[in-house]
Amino acid sequence: MNFREELSLLLRARIPVINIVGSEEARIIRVIEALAASRDWPAGEGLYSWDIADQFVCHREANPRFDSSASATPDTILTMIEGYKGGATFILKDFHHVWEVKKSTIRKLRNLSQKLPIASRRKNIIMITPEYKLPIELKDDVICLDCPKPDATEIDALIQRIFDDRMLHGVTVELRAKIVESALGLTSTEVETGLQDGRCERARREAGRVLHRPYLFGKMPDHPGKRRPGVSDYNRESGEHRRARCAQRMAWSTGRLVHGKGAGLRS
Repeated sequence: MNFREELSLLLRARIPVINIVGSEEARIIRVIEALAASRDWPAGEGLYSWDIADQFVCHREANPRFDSSASATPDTILTMIEGYKGGATFILKDFHHVWEVKKSTIRKLRNLSQKLPIASRRKNIIMITPEYKLPIELKDDVICLDCPKPDATEIDALIQRIFDDRMLHGVTVELRAKIVESALGLTSTEVETGLQDGRCERARREAGRVLHRPYLFGKMPDHPGKRRPGVSDYNRESGEHRRARCAQRMAWSTGRLVHGKGAGLRS
């Protein structure tokens, strides 16, 4: 069972409060939006996200309508969700900052975990946190779900989206599979960074410019202050050697895609 299927199962089981642990917030929200657009999503059930900076964002309108234009604070957000009479899923971003400061939030979440399952309409709360931050008081009331790194299918879809059909024309199945394999273990942001660099390099080549960017994947250029962040930056920050090897292999494979079969990145 993959991440999307497991999350769908939890929502259909009316698990009231879910904590998704993962640094790729945008990717997680895309998965939830895809679930909301599927046939299994109950008619009239809405999807909203909230954060302290941008307030509510409506991803799917609910019926009866939820007033997403209203402002909420960390003190009132859970009360607003509880008071809404319709069905909806609410995504709360970085909500661990709230319960770390306001301990009453922990009690409120425990209360909601008991009240929401017996409500007449399905109502779920999904909290997205970059790391496991769940207080011990909530460990039996909140289900935690880890968001894994992209699998081969997701990475291949990224390649298809970033490199158009013209650029992929003539690319062998073996080379495409090697790029996918090289990117396994990286986040979708890291994969997209490497692929976008390759795409930009292809555009430079077709424009007739000099093709020589030794810092394409994070190497240091000759001019201080003009360093181009690359995939290897993520490794330097995390210290994970495996990710470094993945990034190096991905750079080599993407270079072959950009410059043609048998070619590599010039250094």
